[in-house]
Amino acid sequence: MTAAADNPDPPEVSAEIARLMQTVESYRVDNLRLAARVAELERNPIVSVGFADDLRPLKSLLPVHVPYEVARRACESGALAASMPEHRWLSTEAAVAEWLTRTGRSR
Repeated sequence: MTAAADNPDPPEVSAEIARLMQTVESYRVDNLRLAARVAELERNPIVSVGFADDLRPLKSLLPVHVPYEVARRACESGALAASMPEHRWLSTEAAVAEWLTRTGRSR
C-alpha cells in the first residue's frame, strides 16, 4: 500500500477540509450561545408596551403600599409586563398602573 492509498485526498484538500470543519465547529458553538441567549430573553421578555425610553426601574414605579418583592414576583411570572436586561427589573408606568388596577392594589 502506498501513502496515497491510505489518504486518497491530496494534502491541500485535507487542509481545506480541516479548515472547514473548524468553521463548522465555530458556527455550532455560536449557535449554542445564541440559543441560550434566546432562551434567556424568552424567560424575561422585553416589555411590549411603550418604547425603551419609557422603561424605568420597577422600584421607582411602585406606590409605597406595594412591596417590591410582590411586584418582582409578578414580573417573574409574567403577570406584570417588565424586562430585566441587566439584572434590574424595568417596566413602564402604564404597565404598572394596569397591573395595580387588575390586582386591586391601586388606591
